[in-house]
Amino acid sequence: MTPEALIELVRVAFRAVPRPAYTLAEAAVAEAWGDERCRFTELDQRWEDIPDAYIERTCDAFCFLPITSWSYYIPAYMVYSIRHALPPGPDTTQLLIFTLTPANSPGLVEFRRSLTPEQRHAVVSFLSFKRSLVPPKWRETEVKEADIVLWDEKDA
Repeated sequence: MTPEALIELVRVAFRAVPRPAYTLAEAAVAEAWGDERCRFTELDQRWEDIPDAYIERTCDAFCFLPITSWSYYIPAYMVYSIRHALPPGPDTTQLLIFTLTPANSPGLVEFRRSLTPEQRHAVVSFLSFKRSLVPPKWRETEVKEADIVLWDEKDA
């Protein structure tokens, strides 16, 4: 699959995801100052409108997002990562792959179940694409086949 086709697959699968109540800006504040009561105004109303610079600047805050906010931000991170595809990828790509790895994200099963089959397919396609870019000797440390298989299971 070409990068362009994969980006389109992600866009179509996640097109109707609404903006969450708890945003990445709030997660960034919680991460930096430990105060979730701080609010920032974010200009995006669709995940497609999130600029690359914002994703790069707030990638560490992703870990502070509740699972309910993931479906809005995951596609933005995936598209960013596809556009910046060559390994070693930016920290944002590594964080995303880490987050999509079941052993690293306790809430991943719940998140996976909240996605539609088309959205899960987009995640599987993304992980497979990222795996194809890694030299064979590093594939099981970067993007494990077992993690892709887990995402592709039909019993979500």
